[in-house]
Formats: sequence, C-alpha cells, structure tokens
Amino acid sequence: MNKIRDLLKPNKQQDLEKSNKPRESTHLIIEENIPPQSKLEKLKQAVLPAPGEEKSYIIGIAIDVATLIIWIIIVFTALTPADRAKYWYMPVVGLVGSTFAMATPAGGGVVYFPFLTLLNFPAESAVALNLGVQSFSMAIFGTVAWLRTSRDSIIIWVVVTCAIAGWVGSFISVGFPISQDIPLRIMFTFFCFFLLCYLVYMLRKGEEQEREGSIKNYQNWKTFVAIVLFGLFGGIVVGYIGVGIDMIIFTVLNALFQVDSRKSTGTSILVMGWTSVVPALVHILHYKDMIYPVWIMIVGGTVIGARLGTLMNNVFGKRRIIILFCLLLTAEVIRTPIDILFFE
Repeated sequence: MNKIRDLLKPNKQQDLEKSNKPRESTHLIIEENIPPQSKLEKLKQAVLPAPGEEKSYIIGIAIDVATLIIWIIIVFTALTPADRAKYWYMPVVGLVGSTFAMATPAGGGVVYFPFLTLLNFPAESAVALNLGVQSFSMAIFGTVAWLRTSRDSIIIWVVVTCAIAGWVGSFISVGFPISQDIPLRIMFTFFCFFLLCYLVYMLRKGEEQEREGSIKNYQNWKTFVAIVLFGLFGGIVVGYIGVGIDMIIFTVLNALFQVDSRKSTGTSILVMGWTSVVPALVHILHYKDMIYPVWIMIVGGTVIGARLGTLMNNVFGKRRIIILFCLLLTAEVIRTPIDILFFE
C-alpha cells in the first residue's frame, strides 16, 4: 500500500512541508480531547445554527419543508389508498438509512437492500430501489446540501471523473445482468462483510492519523488513471448491488491519497449519488422493475432522516451509531448464508 501511495503522490515535496503540521483525525475517530458536553448542550448545538450561518440554516430548513410538502402531495395524489396502507412504514426505512449514512462512509442502500429482501422483495427490485432513492437523496439533495454548506469539502474533478467512469462500469454490469436472487444477495453480503471489517478496524484503532494529502493535481496521469479505474470498478459494483462506489472512493481518498475525512466523505457521497442516476434510469426504462410506491415512500423518509440523522449523531455520538450499524451488518452477514442454506 505504501509503495502504491508513493507512486501516486503528485508532489513529494508537499509531504516534507507538511510533516510539522498538526495531525487530523480519521473519518471514524469519535473521541476527541474536548470538554464533555451534556446531551442538552449537544442538542442545542445540533438544532441551532452556528454564529454567522443563520441565513444558510434558514435556507436549508425552507428546502426541507418545501420538499416534504411536495412529497406529501405526491403521496396523496399519485399513490392509491391501498399503496399508502401497504407501505406506510417505508419512510421509517428511509429515515434509518439516512441516519446511518450520516455516520458512516456507506450510503443508505446498505440498509434498504437487506430490509427489502427480508420482506421478500426480489433482489433486482431492491437494487433498483437503492439506485432510485440514492439518485434523489445523494445526487440532487446531496449536491445542493454540500455545495450550500461546505463547498470546499467537494473535490469536483474526482466527482465528475468517478461518476463518468462509474456510468461506464454500470453499463458493463447492466450488459451482463444477474437475474437470480441468490448471487446478488451473496455479492451484497460480501460487500457488507468488507464494510463491517473496515468499521471495526477503525473503531478498534482509536488513534489519530495524519490525513493531509492532496489530490488536486489531476494533471498527474497516474493519479487520474487510478481514480478512473477505481471509479470503473465501483460502477460495476453499483450496477450489480446498488451500493459500493461510495465506500470504495472514500477508502481510496482517505487511506491511499491521505485526503482528510470531510473531503473524502462529501466527495464519495456525491459520487455515489450521480453514479446511481444512469443505472437507475436503465432499471426504470429497460428492466421496468422499479416499485414506484415503495420508491416514493422511502424518498420522503430520507429527507427527514438527513436532518434527524445529524441530530442523533450529535446527541448520541457517532461511535454509538456506528456500533449499532455494525450489529446490523453482522446480522445481515449471518442471515444471508442461513437463508440460502436452509430456507431457499
């Protein structure tokens, strides 16, 4: 890994200049040397805007309220009473997925897929729903939110490059589809296992590491080729199981290129969202396996969950949320082999 990292670094002189700078924590380092705060203080900090950010805060609330109003109108005009009664709980699924997405480098699709398959939805439809929800929540809403609140956290050229490469990769997987449920569930379980190992490793490590690298020099052909290849591979994974490229790009940026966690997170979220758009359209227009009532209901939950997830992370701490997420991943990793071996 070190040899690859040295090979891809665009300017080694920058590393020498940065050697005396203070270290920055990784994405999942939760405990910091700060005075303890009560839950009430944390709640106030999460709910109320920071000084000087009142305007951005009001705009964000207005966007959320307008989105929810539009969603409610769609729910009561486009869906039948039977659909609303049948899928009334799906907004809660979207809320839970968004909450975990706010605390981990994985998108909400890691929650949607196992929940839907547990309810006997076809795996292909679960993949389509993952892609459809992420196209809205992570691409459209995610882009607006990150550009409005933290534009400097987005590495634009990486988002564009990975999205285009991801589209190509998704076409490869869509061109060679897997229609059986069991292979798709096995692939998803392997991804969950990899994600679980990564989260446990970071939780156990519990120490600060330097994250001061740069990936701004896209004219370095080695860096560009590496990003394209990882984006291509991530797109293939997304085309099959509806998730994956966000985790891949976050790991590449944070571990390989030593980019700080905030930029790695913001960039990987937008990469996941925009990569999902093309395969989602393929499922809608070609395969026609999108379950629209479920899609609409989950999207509403993600709007609420994006706001509520931030509150929960601030009040209860990311570490507790991540531990709970690891337990859910563990349950999925255990459940799938048991289902396949004894109940299929």
